Amino acid sequence: LLLVDDEPDVLEMLAHVLGDDFDVVKTGSAEAAIANPSIALAIVDYMMPKSNGVAVAKAIAERRKEVPVILFSAYLASEIKGWSGDLSMRVICKADGPEELLRAVHEMLEVGSAGEI
Repeated sequence: LLLVDDEPDVLEMLAHVLGDDFDVVKTGSAEAAIANPSIALAIVDYMMPKSNGVAVAKAIAERRKEVPVILFSAYLASEIKGWSGDLSMRVICKADGPEELLRAVHEMLEVGSAGEI
């Protein structure tokens, strides 16, 4: 799994929650996320200093369309849907907690599809 967030504390928390079940690579950089060729799923924060999660998801999809993306955001899915265009991804609200994220990761990797927002 690739975790992308500009907040180191969030990256550490996510790595702790997901690390028991998955191999995790952490980065605070959208550029590093886009360049990473060997990921099964990307979990991307929506708000980052130089980019946003939708732009990162689009860039990942251009390189590897089969890689599902989860936006882990303080914004609600209904707010992000308007910004994402036709991009297929899952949005998990940070307020729902890391357990919901873990459940979504297992679900998405089992089905092999990101689903719709």
